Amino acid sequence: MSRKNYTRYSSKKEENKIKEEQENIVSDQESNEMDFLDEIKNVEDIAVTGIVTSCVKLNVRKEPNKDSDIISVLNQYTEVNIDLTNSTEDFYKITTFDGLDGYCMKRFIAISK
Repeated sequence: MSRKNYTRYSSKKEENKIKEEQENIVSDQESNEMDFLDEIKNVEDIAVTGIVTSCVKLNVRKEPNKDSDIISVLNQYTEVNIDLTNSTEDFYKITTFDGLDGYCMKRFIAISK
């Protein structure tokens, strides 16, 4: 293998390794979050807090579906209380610290322990 080809091969191999490590980190975080959610679903009336992440402006919807009316917008890093009992597969039932109730997509809210 020529030096030029080896350099390309080596760079591509390193890129793939970094990408795989990043995917593993995300997978581990999701797995840990799911384990935590499974644990706390067995306990009634537990206070769960979430933080808006991966989204600069997150829509708060009236109902738990993406076509429902938007009743407010939350900024990134906003903390919310989560009602796991009334959450769905894709949406958390949230209450803001201002008292606003609604639904937000789960993928944009990280559970904080």
